[in-house]
Amino acid sequence: MCGIFGVITKKEKTFNAAMVKRDWVALNSLSSSRGKDSSGGVFYNDAAKKITVVKGDVPVTSIMKEKSWINALDKSLNAKRFLAIGHTRLVTNGSQLDNTNNQPVIKDGGLLVHNGIVVNHEDLWKSEMGLRRDFEIDSEIILALIQANLKLGIEESVRRCNEKLQGTFSYACILPAQGCFVLSSNNGSLYCYEDENVVVFASERSFLIELQMVTDHSLIHHISGGEVKVFAFEDFIDNAVSTEVQEVIGENHDLKVLDSSAFMDNKFSGERKLLEFNWEEISALKRCSKCVLPETFPFIAFDQEGVCNYCHSSKPIQVKGNLDDLMTTIQPFIKRADDNCIVPLSGGRDSIFSLHLVKEVMGLKPVTMTYDWGMVTDLARRNIARACGEMGVENIIFAADSDFKRRNIRLNLEAWLKQPHLGMVPLFMAGDKYFFHYCSELQNKLGVDLNIWGAHQYENTDFKIGFAGVSPNFEKEKIYSLSMQQKLKLMGFVGKQFISNPSYFNLSLMDTLGAYKARDQFNFNGHFQIFDYFDWDEKVILDTIESKYGWERAIDSDSTWRIGDGTTSFYNYIYFVVAGFSEVETFRSNQIRNGKLTREEAMKRIEQENHPRFESIKWYLHMIGLDFETVIKRINQIPKLYRK
Repeated sequence: MCGIFGVITKKEKTFNAAMVKRDWVALNSLSSSRGKDSSGGVFYNDAAKKITVVKGDVPVTSIMKEKSWINALDKSLNAKRFLAIGHTRLVTNGSQLDNTNNQPVIKDGGLLVHNGIVVNHEDLWKSEMGLRRDFEIDSEIILALIQANLKLGIEESVRRCNEKLQGTFSYACILPAQGCFVLSSNNGSLYCYEDENVVVFASERSFLIELQMVTDHSLIHHISGGEVKVFAFEDFIDNAVSTEVQEVIGENHDLKVLDSSAFMDNKFSGERKLLEFNWEEISALKRCSKCVLPETFPFIAFDQEGVCNYCHSSKPIQVKGNLDDLMTTIQPFIKRADDNCIVPLSGGRDSIFSLHLVKEVMGLKPVTMTYDWGMVTDLARRNIARACGEMGVENIIFAADSDFKRRNIRLNLEAWLKQPHLGMVPLFMAGDKYFFHYCSELQNKLGVDLNIWGAHQYENTDFKIGFAGVSPNFEKEKIYSLSMQQKLKLMGFVGKQFISNPSYFNLSLMDTLGAYKARDQFNFNGHFQIFDYFDWDEKVILDTIESKYGWERAIDSDSTWRIGDGTTSFYNYIYFVVAGFSEVETFRSNQIRNGKLTREEAMKRIEQENHPRFESIKWYLHMIGLDFETVIKRINQIPKLYRK
């Protein structure tokens, strides 16, 4: 979930310092797209026999301006040989505010930069007797396992380490005492270029293509499948090397990135009690006699038998064919044997299962992409790591400036709280719409036309624009599509809200407009939904991803839908508390209409799945910097649609 990169020259006095510096700076800048929470670098000074590590809780674009970084780089450039490796971090395990959790990881003289998540590191620390744990970060276990078996030789030690790791790993490791440098990856998020003068590596092939020193692109090697590459440098890395760490401290120390499990403690019991669950009132609402939609649902109407207009107007969800038919349909979009399609990956159940179908059943060679806009949870990241590691699939991360995105959410939520309207709730999710932009960017970068997604019609949630006064379009074929009439109606509603509540005119405005532009202008040519050709079945999906990939469920919900998105629990709480229903009712109603679920079972599910998810809601408000009690009390004060 990060970016790793490096440049190592191989012969004395053969490198062009200006070119090396230019390419090193380029690698830093390019890799920033993979993580902006923290960064770090390793620089070798052969004259002083010294390794300097500079790292801190700032993005690489900031750390590159630090005096300590500039000095360390200059000394390396003036050496007989150049060695520098870097890391751009998207925080998962271990807060970036504790600099020992930022990379490079340093342990017993070894140095490591790691991209991915080791999901079984806690178990390994317990089972591997004799290992000493110093940090929170999962990456430490890699270095500890390698160093524990060095007497067996470098390659054997690395292979034994890799066999024990679960999740995803792409790493570069410097072992000064052994005079070597190691590269390895199990899911292919690592590329290496080597000629007689230089070794250069990066997390993405396109980064290497940008470099001046990479003169023959055919020499770019894709490291995958647990492959181990060892480079010996005995003549300038030896036991005499010392390591110095210089820390860079960022300005924002208000936010500690945590997993939602941090809020399970009893000390939060008072805040937990603030969350309302008015089931007695809500269960008494008039509901469709066929599905479970209540009378508070936008534009709902019931006939004499109590059946709603949504049931009458909905069309059966039918697949267009089978996966063989899909293979035939997509043939014109397949340009090569490897990396021949993109599978967007959120970490949710449907996207993981879609990847399984594409890779393991259809036999395609996908690259996955994830847009992390600051609200992707550690749960989702761990599930992505498990699946990509097990299937050996590259996951390309596009990491937004999390502080910027979270600030925008906070500004819009603060504005909304001044004049709350259910029709404006989708504004909280505006920032993730750049997903469409980055999917297009990756297609262009890789030269791939085909992208296969895991959305399906059961997820249709037209009520969100219904609260904005936009009536449903029962004839639409794609879940994301809006007619021109609907778009104009929605724009008019939003415009009136902005005029009546000027707080919406804040620093987030341009980002919000750009997000909706990205979605509206997405090129759907070469875009396919796999569940148009595979009958969506909840039990089949969960049985598959849990048994094959150890897919992890949420700690605070019986639901398995959209549990990896940090905003879902919050906006569904708003809908349920105010309107008496959430996305759950629409999902379960669509299942009823298509014979996937009985109404009796659906009623049980909606009661279970609408329970407020305290840990996730608390995490969400913590991450955007708002007080839980203040926000929840304000939401609870909004007039209830189910109270006459």
